[in-house]
Amino acid sequence: MARSALLALLLLTPACRAFGFLFPAPTPMQALRYPASPAGRAECLIILLPGRGDDADAFEKEGFLEELRARHIPADVEVAAAAFGYYAKWTFPERFGGDVVEPAVKQGYRRIWLAGVSMGGFGAADFATHHGDLFDGVLLISPYLGEGAVLDEIERAGGLRQWTPGNATGAQDERALWLWLKTAAEAATDPAERPALYLGFGQDDSMARTHQLLASALPPSRLYAGPGGHDWPVWRRAWAAFLDRSHFASRCGAAH
Repeated sequence: MARSALLALLLLTPACRAFGFLFPAPTPMQALRYPASPAGRAECLIILLPGRGDDADAFEKEGFLEELRARHIPADVEVAAAAFGYYAKWTFPERFGGDVVEPAVKQGYRRIWLAGVSMGGFGAADFATHHGDLFDGVLLISPYLGEGAVLDEIERAGGLRQWTPGNATGAQDERALWLWLKTAAEAATDPAERPALYLGFGQDDSMARTHQLLASALPPSRLYAGPGGHDWPVWRRAWAAFLDRSHFASRCGAAH
């Protein structure tokens, strides 16, 4: 895990600083399943990661499932109950990988997509940094991607495309996360690209600086940016745009 980015995430509130160890992180990590059909497993699965403070059922409450089904995309959905405690205890990669992703792979899905909002966007990006070959695509919506030295370094280089990091292979190196984002963004024009990277965010988000750094390296077809801050209206709009304008529907066999 990109530990420097996660440390910043843990320090967002005084409660996190003083009592982060008290946040629950049950073993195994649970997940809510929403099959496309009661008749059996679909060929495609999308795994969703919630933001800090949101329960796994937040995506259903906020209309994400309704938007997906309205488009007749035959994809199963799994929402990992990846609460803040997993990040606070440094166990997110192990639990998410072993309890959610690995079982999905063993079930035989032909295509697996990954999406996360806010803290879940950080989790998705961090996990894909080391296991990107497991996914057909990754959608980051208003992701937390760190702050400070690495972002300053990228800006001084003239942007993500011009940035050339040093050794960025360590599992706890924030540069490894940004190197994966850079590599994924540069591969966006390759038809055989895997995973395909998409980004959605609100232009008034307090973290828009980091989002713009990534956005500048992605083609417009991979971006879902618009007015708004760090909240569900923005995230719903980005999700709807992703369903309409990404490879997800076509690769998952949407009915027409």
